[in-house]
Amino acid sequence: MGILKLIVMIKIGIFYATISKNTKRVAELIAATLNVSHNNIYNLMDIETVDVMLQYDLLILGSPTYGKGNWHYLWEEIFDEMKRLDFSHAHFSIFCLGDQIHHQKTFAGAMTKMYAALTEKKVSVIGAWSSQDYELTDSPMLIEYQTFPGLIIDEINQSNLTEARTISWCNQLISHLQS
Repeated sequence: MGILKLIVMIKIGIFYATISKNTKRVAELIAATLNVSHNNIYNLMDIETVDVMLQYDLLILGSPTYGKGNWHYLWEEIFDEMKRLDFSHAHFSIFCLGDQIHHQKTFAGAMTKMYAALTEKKVSVIGAWSSQDYELTDSPMLIEYQTFPGLIIDEINQSNLTEARTISWCNQLISHLQS
C-alpha cells in the first residue's frame, strides 16, 4: 500500500506549540512528508477546544524543551483537558526539540513529560526513535527508555540532520500503521 493510499485511510492531525518557530518548521516538514494538509496542522495557541483532536486517527504532538526540561506551557492545559476525552481509537506520536550539548541532562525533557502524560492516559504511542547519532553520554531519558519515545530534533547542534531524521521517522510511522 502506497503512502498516499494510507494517508487517505488514516486521518492525521499535527499539534504543536512554539515560541521560536523551530517546532512549527518541524511540524510543517512532518506534514509535507506525510501529505497532511495545512487544515490539519494546529498551533496550540489557535485551538479553541481539544475536542478537535477526536477527529484524528493519528495525533502527532510537538513541543520545544525549555529551561530544565520543561515542555511548552500550553501542553499542561491541553493534557488536562484531554483527560475527559476517549482516545481509544487513536495512535499518538511525539516529536520534541532540544539542545543535546548544552542541556544534556534535560535534553528534550518535554518528550519525557509528554510520554508520561500519554502513558498515564493509556493510549497507543508509536514512533520510538533510536538514540544513534546523538552526542549523548549522560541522558536520563536514555537511561530510562534506552531509545527515545519519539523523534527528537536538535536544531542548535545538528540542524543538518533535521530533514533526514524527520523523513525517516515519518516513514517509520507509516510502516507501523501499515502492519
